[in-house]
Amino acid sequence: MIDTSQLQALAQGAPELVLEILEDFRTEALEYLDELESFLTDSQFGEGAGILHKLAGSSGTLGLFRFCEKVCEMEAECKQELVSQGSTDELRRLLETSVEQAREFLRNGSFC
Repeated sequence: MIDTSQLQALAQGAPELVLEILEDFRTEALEYLDELESFLTDSQFGEGAGILHKLAGSSGTLGLFRFCEKVCEMEAECKQELVSQGSTDELRRLLETSVEQAREFLRNGSFC
């Protein structure tokens, strides 16, 4: 669910910094998902796609592979106005799981 080589490249001996960035991303992503849910409820698919595009870029940079993949799928669906109910719930679960896996990888120090 995560790209350990991407995390390793980011950490470069300073996993604490990446952990902070990861936590900031998680907090911001949850806010974006709240916003996304509102846009989708109001059928504002263009705005929703914009949020998803931002999330895709940031999560890809952080090596949150599976979350990024799902966000990209949902962005494509949003552009076609085909977003299914409960999609943001799945994204929240994937976000939490991916962030936790990245935390564990960075804390274990297995990338030295």
